[in-house]
Amino acid sequence: MERHRQFKIIALLVGVFSFVFAAQAQAVTLTYAADSQHGQYHYDYLLERAQEFKEATGIDVEITWSNHRAKIPVWAASGSMPDVVDIVSDYAIQYVDLYEDLRPYFERDDEIKLSAFAPLTINAFTIPSNYSRNAGVLLALPYSFFSVIGGINKPLLNNAGLASPNTLGSQWTWDTLAEYTQKLTSDPSGSGNYAQYGLQLPFNIFRLHALFRQAGNPLYNRDFDPDQVTANTPGARATIRFLTDLINRGGVTTTSLNQAKLPFASGIVAITYDAGPNFAQQVLGANAGMDIDVIPYAYGPAGLRSVEATCLGVAVSRDSKLKDIAWQWLKFAFVEPEGLTRYLEITGRPPAINSLARFFVTNVGGRLEHAHVIMEAPGYPGSGVRPILRDTNVSSLIQTILNDGILKQKYSVEEMIYNIQNQGNALLADAFK
Repeated sequence: MERHRQFKIIALLVGVFSFVFAAQAQAVTLTYAADSQHGQYHYDYLLERAQEFKEATGIDVEITWSNHRAKIPVWAASGSMPDVVDIVSDYAIQYVDLYEDLRPYFERDDEIKLSAFAPLTINAFTIPSNYSRNAGVLLALPYSFFSVIGGINKPLLNNAGLASPNTLGSQWTWDTLAEYTQKLTSDPSGSGNYAQYGLQLPFNIFRLHALFRQAGNPLYNRDFDPDQVTANTPGARATIRFLTDLINRGGVTTTSLNQAKLPFASGIVAITYDAGPNFAQQVLGANAGMDIDVIPYAYGPAGLRSVEATCLGVAVSRDSKLKDIAWQWLKFAFVEPEGLTRYLEITGRPPAINSLARFFVTNVGGRLEHAHVIMEAPGYPGSGVRPILRDTNVSSLIQTILNDGILKQKYSVEEMIYNIQNQGNALLADAFK
């Protein structure tokens, strides 16, 4: 608590020497739009932290709680944008003209610098330097990220005499994954009525993107506002062929981690490719007796085990009259260690700030022997941000083509490539008109 008191004193001193604080501290209310999709724990934390901020500064933080992602353009058009807004990197294309550039705030601040954050989380909210509008602007202060890696049911691997992928190093490849899938599959009747599945591979485009990266070929020409689908390449072809062969050989369930039909916690899935940052909380909360661990993705043909991440951040409205106060609130809620460690504990989310990685590994992911992989994976070569699309129908289109081609066997590999390349680029061409 002594550390907390010291931070309050710092905040008060900032208030004394800031023009905005000195002139308006007693009268001002900062408005904050919190994203209900972040969960109840997120909201509860913000309410608690807002009360502490008021005690430290005398400033109210008025928090609204809603699924507001579709409302942001409406707020902007009507001139009613809150001072501070929760945003996610997936929707950054909507935000290009709406938010204050936070880069100068970092440059002026003596307590926190951009170098304190995992690079991918800063990149997720930075408009590229060659973009046509507001190039180089940092749209938000990142505080967490979501990426998916692998997970294992350790006894099932042990019973099959298979080493943990964590011990295989560069030998943990797509070929090894396919081999493990077959060895870990049990189909006593030979009818496809599996007693045990070797692999859980959710057939969701946002899970499959990473495999294209592992073959050296992201599905788009860039992460931020791509204008080209890049499916007609050796890497994309290798990915689609691998997925087709893997699923056709059997032993793969395409359900998601917690899907009611076959959750990983049922204990009959050996490997999952759907382990998010709160994998331990999700699985052990449903089946406390399981012995599980996380693993990196297998190396693809390009020698990459890349992941794809969505980043969570908080932005300051460009139209806000309280930008300096908003910056102090951002730091208080999502930078100051006492508050942020509390946030990590109650939400299970990994931090964007590098100095708290060890805390997350020890205190949040501590039930997993290799919890450090959760923090390290976004830094693996080839990793990137989930594509920030001008027209999200492109993702839906690609999902449908892959479903029809691989799961329903309606298309050959070459037909899938052709359809994704041509139909996807047609949608993007329309979006850029």
